[in-house]
Amino acid sequence: MRGLINDWLRTLNAFSIQRLGLVRTIVQRVRASVFFWSQKRLTRSYGITSDTPMLSFRPELELLIENAAARLAETRIRRYRRCFLNHSRVRVHASLAEASS
Repeated sequence: MRGLINDWLRTLNAFSIQRLGLVRTIVQRVRASVFFWSQKRLTRSYGITSDTPMLSFRPELELLIENAAARLAETRIRRYRRCFLNHSRVRVHASLAEASS
């Protein structure tokens, strides 16, 4: 009886390991393809090519990072102002419509 239980547990263990291996293989392939596409998207958005130089952390690189951060901040401020002004106009127009009626 003990041998049958042992054989059954070994079979269950082997079946579980095979299924887990299949699932992990699929997950790994999906993650690899997502990585490939996200790298491609980032390469396009940042304009990185094969001849883009690799810079060590020096004052020149720090200046490039600060300039990029400043440009990003300006863009976000402009978007925020545009969004805020559009909503303010809607509220002003709505209050004028209520006042006139």
